[in-house]
Amino acid sequence: MSGALRGGWRWIGLLLMVVLTTGVSAQSSQHPSPMRETTRRHDRLLRAEDPGLRFTVDSVLPTPVEIFVPDRARRVKAVPLVIHIMGAPWLPARAIATMREPVVVAAVNLGSG
Repeated sequence: MSGALRGGWRWIGLLLMVVLTTGVSAQSSQHPSPMRETTRRHDRLLRAEDPGLRFTVDSVLPTPVEIFVPDRARRVKAVPLVIHIMGAPWLPARAIATMREPVVVAAVNLGSG
């Protein structure tokens, strides 16, 4: 190999070493996370008896189905039906009692747990 070619390879090797080592040592600092560690208060819902018609249907399923028809749903010809499974029946009744639209709820527990 000629001296000029050998000297060119040295410069390329030196340049490659400089580029690789400066990339490692000159990393930018990490930006802080935009997430904030905050919590909000989670109050328990209070059980309340909202005005409306409540009745139980025992003959359709192996367990009773509790139906709640709020007062404003009784004045409407057709309303949506919400079927609530596995939970306290007063909870969906409380939720639909606070809704603007009239809705009827059927609550049933069909499991062992």
